[in-house]
This record gives sequence, structure tokens and C-alpha cells, in this order.
Amino acid sequence: AWGTIQVDSLDDNVTGKVDVSVKAGTQPGDVVMRKGQGIVHVNANRRGDHIIHLNVAIPKKLSRKQKDLLRQLADAEDD
Repeated sequence: AWGTIQVDSLDDNVTGKVDVSVKAGTQPGDVVMRKGQGIVHVNANRRGDHIIHLNVAIPKKLSRKQKDLLRQLADAEDD
């Protein structure tokens, strides 16, 4: 995993936030599903899935150092 984010839990037994892994290469609009960790179905004794839509923030302005690092990364990918 590239990193983790915290999201609100939908489980009555877990209050607060839970950690969710985010894979490298995640794009805006990607979806992460926590199987069986969603809301309890009405008139059923099972839970649905907790579906998380990821909104990846891409910076509009970069510092000179950030731009240089991105150029170095692009050059390394060309090799």
C-alpha cells in the first residue's frame, strides 16, 4: 500500500475512524470497498459493504523544488 487514510466507521461496534489502505497509483474517482463493513440491511441480519470513493487532490501550484523533483521522476521513467 502507498499509505493509509482514516474514514468514519459505519460499524456500531467500532466508533470513530478506521484506517483504509490506499494503493500506489490511486486515481481520482477510484473506489475502495470494505466487504461486510457497511450498514446493516433492513429486515436482514447481515451487513452491506462500506464503499469509499476516493477524491485525490492534485495540487494546482507547485514549489520550484517540487517541480524539479517531478522532472527527475519523469526523467527516471524515460530510462
